[in-house]
Amino acid sequence: METFIIGVLSNWDLDEVKSVEAFRSDRYRSSGNAYLVQCEGSLFVLKRAKPKDTLFQMFTVLPKLYKRDVPVAVPIPTRDGREAVFLNGDSYYLVPFLHGTVISDHFGPGMERRSRSFGRALARLHVALRQIRLSDRPTEIDLQDQVRACESRAREYDMSLSVIAALRETSDTLSASAALPTQLIHRDAHASNVLFTDDEVSGWLDFELMTVGPRVFDLGYYSTSLLMDALGDPEKLERWLLTLGPLVSGYQAVDRLSENECALIPYVLLAIEAVFLSYYLRINDKGGVIQNARALEWIHDNLCQIRDAMFS
Repeated sequence: METFIIGVLSNWDLDEVKSVEAFRSDRYRSSGNAYLVQCEGSLFVLKRAKPKDTLFQMFTVLPKLYKRDVPVAVPIPTRDGREAVFLNGDSYYLVPFLHGTVISDHFGPGMERRSRSFGRALARLHVALRQIRLSDRPTEIDLQDQVRACESRAREYDMSLSVIAALRETSDTLSASAALPTQLIHRDAHASNVLFTDDEVSGWLDFELMTVGPRVFDLGYYSTSLLMDALGDPEKLERWLLTLGPLVSGYQAVDRLSENECALIPYVLLAIEAVFLSYYLRINDKGGVIQNARALEWIHDNLCQIRDAMFS
């Protein structure tokens, strides 16, 4: 066991610590920023994060979500009542272990059932988040601005005409459409941050990037995270399309989307890829640029199929 981590854990009233290990239960829970802590009869997760405003907002939001029956892990106060311990420029907070599985093969059996379950669970999360008021408003996603910035960067890096055309159409469509309603959203609702038990959502992870933005951003973020595992595999791409209808209908069974939100979901998918593409261009990650440019082009080339799959 790492001596430093044991020292951090001494800030909480825990039974005897039996073991501490970097959290690597599957390929998604392996960021190096979490430790699985086993005590006598109890499991916990110690998270490490950079202190920022969203972290303190998360400490306010998670208990309120829990009271509204959203399956989240609420941080455990330290011995002296603090939500986190701050050491060497990092913050550490402790949460109970949430049981469930991060699905590693979303294209396996139960795919459509899991998509519908995710849609329903996400809508319940959004309903709960809308009821929460924070003293300080979080930062807000400006999708149109981020797409424009990505287009400018793509031109600067002399990217393909198909990439630039997709970005231009996305920017023009968002500009010409009614503004998407915004609210508090998860912001990081990809496939690695949701737990399933028997193909039903049983837990939400990692609210550290929580922000204000269009609720369809979370819907699209989950969907594009699955798409990245399907690129280059025609069979998986066909199956990915099959996830879209259950995903959207599951959401709408709990919380209705407006006609404008429904119409813009395909362009939100493109905008999400633009956010990633811009990031990878900025840090000069060629692999990330290639992968997200491919995803952007594929979505743009298949907009009609995506719309039909979502709403047919």
